[in-house]
Amino acid sequence: MLYNWTVLRPWFIWGFWLVSVVCVQANPSLEAQALLSLKGTHSSRALASWTLSIVPCHGWVGVKCDHVTEKIIEVNVTGLGIRGTVSSELCLLEDLGVLCLSHNQFDGELPSCLWNMTRLQKLEAANLNLNGSLSEICNLEKLEILDLSFNDVRGDVPACLWNMSQLRSLDLSNNLNLRLEDLPASASVSLLQNLALSNLQLSGSLPAWLGTLQQLEELDLSFNKIAELPSSVGNLSSLRTLNLTQNKLTEIPASIDGLLSIVKMDFSENLLTSVPTSMSKAVRLEILNLNSNNLSAIPPSLGNLQSLRKLLFAYNLCTDLPSSLGALGSLDELDASDNKLVGSFPAFVQNMTSLQTLNLAGNYLSGDIPTFVYSGSGFRLYSLNVSRNSFTGSVPDFSWGNYYAILDLAQNLFTGILPPLNNCTFSLLRLSGNSLIGGIPLSWENSTGLRMLDVSNNRLTGPVPGFFGFMKLLEVFDLSNNLFSGTLPSSLGNCTKLERMRLGDNPLMTGPIPATMCSPGASLLTLSLAYSNFVGEIPSSLGNCTRLRVLDLSGNQFSGKLPLSLQDLSTTLRVLIVAANRLEGLFPEWIVNLRSLQVLDLSKNSFIGELPRDYSQLEGFRSSASMASKDTLYFDDLKINFKGGPLDLQYLLSTRTSFDVSSNLLSGNLPEELAELYGLLYLTLFENNFTGTIPVSLGKISNLESLDLSRNSLFGEIPQEIGQLSSLAYFNVAHNHLSGVIPSGPQTSSFDASSYAYNDGLCGSPLPLCVNTDTQHAPLQSSQQNHSLANEWISFPAVLAGAVIGFLTMTAIIILKRSLRVFFLQAPYGKAYIRHYTQRPPYGMYRPPK
Repeated sequence: MLYNWTVLRPWFIWGFWLVSVVCVQANPSLEAQALLSLKGTHSSRALASWTLSIVPCHGWVGVKCDHVTEKIIEVNVTGLGIRGTVSSELCLLEDLGVLCLSHNQFDGELPSCLWNMTRLQKLEAANLNLNGSLSEICNLEKLEILDLSFNDVRGDVPACLWNMSQLRSLDLSNNLNLRLEDLPASASVSLLQNLALSNLQLSGSLPAWLGTLQQLEELDLSFNKIAELPSSVGNLSSLRTLNLTQNKLTEIPASIDGLLSIVKMDFSENLLTSVPTSMSKAVRLEILNLNSNNLSAIPPSLGNLQSLRKLLFAYNLCTDLPSSLGALGSLDELDASDNKLVGSFPAFVQNMTSLQTLNLAGNYLSGDIPTFVYSGSGFRLYSLNVSRNSFTGSVPDFSWGNYYAILDLAQNLFTGILPPLNNCTFSLLRLSGNSLIGGIPLSWENSTGLRMLDVSNNRLTGPVPGFFGFMKLLEVFDLSNNLFSGTLPSSLGNCTKLERMRLGDNPLMTGPIPATMCSPGASLLTLSLAYSNFVGEIPSSLGNCTRLRVLDLSGNQFSGKLPLSLQDLSTTLRVLIVAANRLEGLFPEWIVNLRSLQVLDLSKNSFIGELPRDYSQLEGFRSSASMASKDTLYFDDLKINFKGGPLDLQYLLSTRTSFDVSSNLLSGNLPEELAELYGLLYLTLFENNFTGTIPVSLGKISNLESLDLSRNSLFGEIPQEIGQLSSLAYFNVAHNHLSGVIPSGPQTSSFDASSYAYNDGLCGSPLPLCVNTDTQHAPLQSSQQNHSLANEWISFPAVLAGAVIGFLTMTAIIILKRSLRVFFLQAPYGKAYIRHYTQRPPYGMYRPPK
């Protein structure tokens, strides 16, 4: 049967199109396959559009194509959280001009074929932890932007890089294995607008050609060892940002006045002794950071910088503030902390009408706080810090200054009572370290915006008000080291944002810890109630504080056992101190499951039993390096036992590790497995009932600084391996049963005799020298043996003669004396006593044996 072609043609065309579509979907383009290799095993929705059902040029996130050829020319997946490796298949994108991979989780090596993608103009691959080499990068002649910062690029920086004339932005910062000690003497990168070479060990002087970069806007050479800036740097008329923090600069060239466009300069953490007066000509300068240098004065000419918003020169040696700084009408932050300023509160600051933040902490300023600071006049600060000075008088009433958010008057000489806070809107209030008395004013009840309150180290009295429990924003609450009395308010459990609570060193406070202290969802990181008079059992509700890192309950009257619920804090708890209480029971085995633990102090309690044999879960004691990461580093104050006495740690650093179970009733042998805690610094086991020998394995704790095993029942020798602990600063094995020679070593021989006292078998420095009976003292031993043998032959006749004479004498007396004869010869068995023993009354009873 024949069909009309005119009728069949539409159906044929439609079928051909359908087959074409199916074939295209079954055989995706090479470019699509290349991008899918980059996607890898990424499972989030960020790259959900990267699928073969969609053409890359028409819907793939971060992908752009040429409108004519439909070839991929740009791939930008910055910050999408992709995991995996950068595949060499990306090099199949022959027309690619822009490749942005930064801020993902790639690892491995940057494919070398990228250096053959000659059309590449922009390559950003920052913060990826990639390694590789730059040896062939100069093939990218069209490259304008290169950012490989925060990776592990290795090897030398090729000299040709400095002749890539199209470069506008170059960032190689923080590649610690990239060798770039000096910049070349010449370069042809005149188009550079951004140059960042931070943390690359650059040293010496910078080359003069830097001053020829007329288009340069940002220059970051921070965290290097640069000692000198060339005067040509003053030619950088377009420069807006200059970062030279943490180098070795001793001076700033006077030509700095040529930086007519400069907005921000950072010379912090150098060795500067002066600031050139010519800097006052940088009329556009807004931020000047001179922190941590050796400056003895600030030039008055800086008062001409009318655009200056931030002036920072903390941690220097300045003794005075020039009054000309009062002319800085745009200044909103002045930081002169930790200098050597003397005199009274600087009066000129009241002229700084834009000032928001004033930091004068850590100086030698004295006198009263002037009235204009708190009277509600035109001087309106957001933050005032005058801590660690010598200001006197009463704490001013800031009720008129409701514009303050941060007020820090800590560690001065203020006296009197706490001021009212009627109209204040403080978020941070620190009055610690003064001589304040009295109680907490009732007007503080309205300060519901407080986030941090610290009135520690005063002489405050009275109860802790319950209204603190209704300050829902409270994060830090420190009333420690005062004379507060009464019990802990149960309402404090309502402060769900509270992170640090310290009420220790209040000896008049008593009562139990409220069960509401750790309600589910609590944010508490630190709970310190040390050295007060709290009683009762430690509540199991503390296990609900799932973020708790520091728990210090030492020096109280807590009784019972440690709650088992604390084992739920295995991933967070870093400090557990319950010393000097009345706790009892078997040593809590679950403690060895607290993986993050760094400080354990169970001393001065009544724990019994033996120490555990498995410490494999205590990761915090084993790897101090891993604890130094940004996520786990934690700062707090605490006391630990060190060198036989308390050691105050202002901050708990990531490397402080202590294991103290002293003054308990523990027994058994010391476990060899203690050596698993090889990151340990302080090991204190004195005053228990431990027996056996000192484990040789303790010598493997190479960083050990303090080891106290005194007042136990240990015997045997001190292992030679302990003598090789080069960091050991305190060692005590007194009051044991040890013997043998004290091992020689860099530290053990330096301790005095008290460290080894009351061990009768020990000898050697610093105790008396040992006597070697097998070698050097053999003649003496032989002489002593001969002398003893002679004495035996001489004494035998004398003993025999004495025995004969004594026998004859006693016989004669018995025969001649009747009463004695009756006693010895006629006394019958069974008599209670002998009446005729003598003429005197009997002295006592005598009953002969049956």
